[in-house]
Amino acid sequence: MEQYYYNRMNKIEQAVYHALYQGFLNIDEEIQIPRLEGEALYNVFFKLRLDHPEIFWATGYKYKYYNDSPNLIFVPEYLFEKAKIKENQKPENKTPRNTSGKNKAGKAEQMDFRYDYFNLDDKNIFRDHEPLLYPAPACNEGGRYYYKEKKLSFTKIEDVYKRSLQAAKKGRVLTFHWRGGYLTKEVLKDLLGEIEKAGREKNKQPQISLNWAQAVLRVEYRELPEGMIRETKVVMEDANEGEREIIGNREKHRKCVESRAKE
Repeated sequence: MEQYYYNRMNKIEQAVYHALYQGFLNIDEEIQIPRLEGEALYNVFFKLRLDHPEIFWATGYKYKYYNDSPNLIFVPEYLFEKAKIKENQKPENKTPRNTSGKNKAGKAEQMDFRYDYFNLDDKNIFRDHEPLLYPAPACNEGGRYYYKEKKLSFTKIEDVYKRSLQAAKKGRVLTFHWRGGYLTKEVLKDLLGEIEKAGREKNKQPQISLNWAQAVLRVEYRELPEGMIRETKVVMEDANEGEREIIGNREKHRKCVESRAKE
């Protein structure tokens, strides 16, 4: 992936960018960088995070220096404990998911990977968003985006069943995009039916998150005692506000869908 902002920096800014990036990947407590202060340093830090949104847990910084030194000691602020960040850097944990954690103050936090929103094409990503702080390249390839490239954008209901069955069997989270026409209440009912069917075959209960506006569903299966049946829970996620509403069963979910359709 092109590092858009990096390629538009001068040599000193690029050196700072590179040192910070490596330091963030290593989760270093202190990072030595070429001396760059004030707004210039902030711009490099901010643009680096635009190029690499996966390091969202680097939230701020302080710095210190000696008057006669050509370098700074950059002291990053991390949202989560070092062990938690390392755990989520592992390849097997790259699947989009919500992960509980604690910040350095000991307060419980949610590591909320909203890749359901981030990994769609530009037309969907930037709906109703604030103006950009920095120039961004136009994307002329609207037919290419994460879910389609990873073969997680489905047009057939039977494909949803097959991938759900794999997820239930292997204990993996399945996040997919539906592009087989509009995600109407009838289509959604069919999708949920196939997801539940796959779970029943493996004696597992699906927990489902739905980003309605973007037609993205996230499915995670939980083990059930033999013969036990539980109501499927659906979490409604709004892409712009991040609000959630837990719906306890299919009937409640159907009523919610119908009320939204009438608005």
